[in-house]
Amino acid sequence: MIYCVEDERNIRELLIYTLETTGFKARGFGNGNELMKALKEEIPELILLDIMLPGDDGYTILEQLKSMPSVKDVPVIMVTAKEAEFDKVKGLEGGADDYITKPFGMMEFVARVKAVLRRSARQNEDKELHYDELYLNVGRHEVHYREEKVDLMKIRIGNDYNSDRYLAYTDMGLNDWMICYVIPVSEAQKSYNFVRKYELIFTIGFCVMVSMLFLWGFVKNRSKNKQLIQAAETDALTSAYNKRSTEERIHNVLQEHPQEPGTFVIMDVDHFKEVNDIYGHITGDKVLHKFGEVLYEHFREGDIVGRIGGDEFVVFMRKTDSREVAVSRIESLIKKVKELTFPEMNGKNITISAGMAFAPEHGTGYLDLYKNADTALYKTKQNGRDGYNIYEEEKR
Repeated sequence: MIYCVEDERNIRELLIYTLETTGFKARGFGNGNELMKALKEEIPELILLDIMLPGDDGYTILEQLKSMPSVKDVPVIMVTAKEAEFDKVKGLEGGADDYITKPFGMMEFVARVKAVLRRSARQNEDKELHYDELYLNVGRHEVHYREEKVDLMKIRIGNDYNSDRYLAYTDMGLNDWMICYVIPVSEAQKSYNFVRKYELIFTIGFCVMVSMLFLWGFVKNRSKNKQLIQAAETDALTSAYNKRSTEERIHNVLQEHPQEPGTFVIMDVDHFKEVNDIYGHITGDKVLHKFGEVLYEHFREGDIVGRIGGDEFVVFMRKTDSREVAVSRIESLIKKVKELTFPEMNGKNITISAGMAFAPEHGTGYLDLYKNADTALYKTKQNGRDGYNIYEEEKR
C-alpha cells in the first residue's frame, strides 16, 4: 500500500491511477489530518508527500512521521513544485528518501517509487520477528525454532499417524503462483499421474479467465485514463485548454516546427467585470461558457484554444500562410460574438478585444508572442475596444 498526500485532486487521482495500473495499491489524501487518521488503520510501504498543503505543510508532517515509532521507518518521497536546492536539502535532511519536482513524467515517477521500495526492502532483509524460541526472518521468509530451520511440509491433524498429511504443491509459472493441496499420507503413496493432467486443465482455464479479466481492466482503465488526462488539461467551464496545457502545447509546436507560419491571438471580453457586478457571477459564467463554445466551433481542429485566466483567452492558429486569412477569421469571430444573446442581460450583447502577433516574425517562443500580442491588445483597448490590432502594424 502506498499513501499519496496531495491537495490538488486532479494530480492526486492521476498519481493513484498510475500506481494502480503499475501494480501497486494506493490511497490518496488531501491533507495531513487525513493521513494521520489512515495511519491508525494501516501502515503503508511508502508515503508520497507534497510540501505545499493546507494546514501543516509537508516539512511539518515529515517531522511528525519520523517521530512516530510505528511509521518512522516508512520511506517518504517529497513531491513538490519547489525547485530550489535549499528546499530539496531541507526535505532530505528531515528524513525524506527521495525528492520529485513537478512537473514530472509518469515513467520517472514510477521508476523513483520502485527504486525507493527496493532500497527499503534491502534494509529490511535481515529484520527478524521472534516469540520465545520461534524466529521469523521477514526478508528471507525463513522460520527457525531453537536455532534450527523449519520446513513445513508434513502436517498432523489428530493424535496418531493415520492423520498425517502431505502438503503438495506445483509451480504455475505465473508470477510465482503455486497450486497447493493437502492429501493423506496413505493416498499419496498411490499413483497420481492424473493429477498433472487436471493441473494442466486448471492452469489453462485459469489463464484464460485472467486474460479476459486483464482485457476488461485494460479497456476500462484506458477510458478512465483518457478522462483523467482530459480533466487535468482542460478548463471545466469552457472546455478549452487550461493555462498550463495551452502554454505547453503552443511551446511544443514552436519547438518542433520553428519555421511554420502561425498566428498568436490574445483576447478578452470587454467590460466583463461589469457583467459580473450587474448581472451576477452565474451570468458571467454563462457568458464565458458560451464564448468557449464559439471559439471551439470557429477555429480548426489543429488550432490551439485555451483559457489562461478570468475572461482572457489565447488562440494559436497553425499554418496561417496568409495573414489576410488569419485576420479575416478574427474579424468574423468578433462579428459572431456580437450576435450572441443572453436573456439574463436583458438583450445586451457582449464584445471582445483582440491582439495579434505572427510567428516566426514576431517571436519564436510562447512568451515573446504572448508579450507582443498583449501589446497589440492594449492598443485595441486604447482605441475603444470591440476590435483587434496587429503587433507593430496599424489597425485594418
